[in-house]
Amino acid sequence: NETYGSGAEAAYSTRRLNGSYSGDCMTIRKADGTTQSIGFVGEEIDEAAIETFCSGSTCTVQVWRDQSGNGNDAEQTTPANQPTIYTGGQLVKEGGRLTVDFDGSDDYFEMPAVFTGTNPRTTFFTGYSSETPSSDTVIFGADFHSTTQAGANYNITTEIALRVNQYALWNDNYQATSLKLLTTNWTSGTALDANIYLDSVELSTSEGNSSVNLNTGTHTQSLIGLAPYGSNNHLNAVFSEMIFYASDK
Repeated sequence: NETYGSGAEAAYSTRRLNGSYSGDCMTIRKADGTTQSIGFVGEEIDEAAIETFCSGSTCTVQVWRDQSGNGNDAEQTTPANQPTIYTGGQLVKEGGRLTVDFDGSDDYFEMPAVFTGTNPRTTFFTGYSSETPSSDTVIFGADFHSTTQAGANYNITTEIALRVNQYALWNDNYQATSLKLLTTNWTSGTALDANIYLDSVELSTSEGNSSVNLNTGTHTQSLIGLAPYGSNNHLNAVFSEMIFYASDK
């Protein structure tokens, strides 16, 4: 909201996160190629507008609008790579909440780089993955595209792990069956000093071999649902919300 949520670098959700935000929630694309901007009704996305536009077809998300005010929209211009929001005559929902469905085959979003230098970073993800957790299935990934830069690959994976060149593992082979809140917080020190929470319960680090400190440059690429270093492994998951802070939250 306006007070406690201030300062986000990027914020995506199927609900209104900030009462001061007056833009749309997302732009969706119907199978025939036509697009429609979808706003909010009160605090929630306009589900009726989606159902009216998508009736008799399938709809994917072309742009997930950033509600932070920074204009850091998550986008996918290739129709085949856009996650689904309406299919089989109904909205994609989990636990009664509208979600964005990444198919595990080719879906992902591109977004502007939101982390710079040695600033702390805190991320919140509401969703879950139905596939077997793996180091290659990346919820969020950022990359310098440099093999010599310490901390080049900054990835949060489904294991659950923070992988910064090497890794810090919190819960090997964790697999959820319903929407969960995954919180990651890294303010200083090595990747092993990061904190990860599931539904606000802190998890213990089970193992790891990363001694990389907070990154020292600006990421050149950030992706949702795909590793940014050329991997063909896409994420099979649904998400209703993703918020990114370059600060300690």
